[in-house]
Amino acid sequence: MINQPLFAHAHATQPPPAPEEVLDQLLEDGSRHAAAAQASVFAVGLDMLGDIELPPSAATQVDRAQMRALGALYLAADLEPAGIISSAETLSSLASSGALGIDLGPVAGPLHAFWRKRHQRPDPSERGAFYARLFGVSYGPAPADGVANMAFEARMLELCEAIYRLDEQQARYSNDAPSANTARIRSAARGMLGNLSRAGGGITPFLATELMAALKEALAILKHPHLRGLFAARDVWDVIAGIRRRARMTGGDPRMFVDRGRAGMTIIVWLADAAERLRQYGQPIVGRGDPVIPAAVEWLQASLTISELHARTQAPAPPPPGQGALWGQGNTAPVSDWADLGV
Repeated sequence: MINQPLFAHAHATQPPPAPEEVLDQLLEDGSRHAAAAQASVFAVGLDMLGDIELPPSAATQVDRAQMRALGALYLAADLEPAGIISSAETLSSLASSGALGIDLGPVAGPLHAFWRKRHQRPDPSERGAFYARLFGVSYGPAPADGVANMAFEARMLELCEAIYRLDEQQARYSNDAPSANTARIRSAARGMLGNLSRAGGGITPFLATELMAALKEALAILKHPHLRGLFAARDVWDVIAGIRRRARMTGGDPRMFVDRGRAGMTIIVWLADAAERLRQYGQPIVGRGDPVIPAAVEWLQASLTISELHARTQAPAPPPPGQGALWGQGNTAPVSDWADLGV
């Protein structure tokens, strides 16, 4: 059972930053991981063509790059129910149909540009299916081909619990924690690496880059001061709630998904950096004060909260944004560029 002192240890006691600041930093981190992963994949691809020479560890670099991209995608998966992209899509749909009834002012241009690029990014069903392939059906609907990473959540739970137990024992013993629990972390981390390596693929870094860009563009729209004024909103979450009310959509508290997404990205990126140490017995895996420890606690607590809320009520998924008469061309169903890639 996770006790309150450890929870307090996992979070700073200073006043929390504004939600927009938190999201901006998370998306910057995710974009950096995705860009680094994409650059590594390009470098290895060029090496295969004989353009450049890479060291023998190139395959390991690609594995690490893939893992960092998966960290960014994990963040994107948890920001999906938080409603950042879907709320911007819904707002653009309402505006395009003339049903919004408010003056968008300086937001109209960026919103129109976001709407026009809808075919260039995965649509809601494609995003959900891709997240399910990577992280299981808790992160999206089961794909049509039935391929979902059903083992992911159990693997993640095992790893986070092992890290949490290590922190408990480090607090109890003056020396390093007992080796049995270090071995448990090593085993759980290897299982998590294997699971994600099988789930990921060559498209992963590129899709991570696309989704980070879409999230940043959507957030820039939603946090605009003009929208906050229109919806009498204190922050971006109030704007999202206002959009959902106008569209008659429901949605839970998005902050728990942000917490879990941040923690999950931290853990998966840590796995990328820890991969080499896992091959070397005797090497410390998690030290005192390692950021992965509070991340593991945060992931466990956020997942427990989400699971309890999901058990009580299951909100319907937001429908894909419709095609409006003002910006659209009839009722032609959108097909994104990612559809042909089997996302």
